[in-house]
Amino acid sequence: MVKTRFSEDIREQKLVSENERYRQFISFKVGEEEYATDILKVYEIIALKKLTKVPSMPSFVKGVLNLKGIVVPVMDLREKFNVKDFINTKFSVVMVVDVSGRVMGVVVDKVLDIIKIKLSDIQPPPRFSTNLKSEFIRGMIKQDNDTFMIILDMAKILSDKELDMMDTI
Repeated sequence: MVKTRFSEDIREQKLVSENERYRQFISFKVGEEEYATDILKVYEIIALKKLTKVPSMPSFVKGVLNLKGIVVPVMDLREKFNVKDFINTKFSVVMVVDVSGRVMGVVVDKVLDIIKIKLSDIQPPPRFSTNLKSEFIRGMIKQDNDTFMIILDMAKILSDKELDMMDTI
């Protein structure tokens, strides 16, 4: 095979593109904080509507909704994350997501945008004391204003005990 400058450029460009892998995330607000999750884990976003309450559930489980004939448990991330004094607004929505292979709804204050992030730009989550559950933090993205957006791993947002409880719904 004859090497040309053109073939070397293509090979070099392919190497760069393989090293610079991107993933799309959906960003949203819970309280005053910005979060993101893998867009492939989000099935749809719907307006916040009246939910059917289920007795004996943790307080962050707000009830269930009927989504095209499927019973979908809905949890409020604001309460799960201990956000104080939250209220529903016209921007509050339910994101229907995949949580460990289960279809669930999560209430968030506002969906912001779809963002494309270079995987190499995702920083590992900080280490906290062993008393603080933070396995659901997949990573952090530095923003322009020197703050971070937290990337959530929806598969780890609930503990095994909480997932088992959700399976009873």
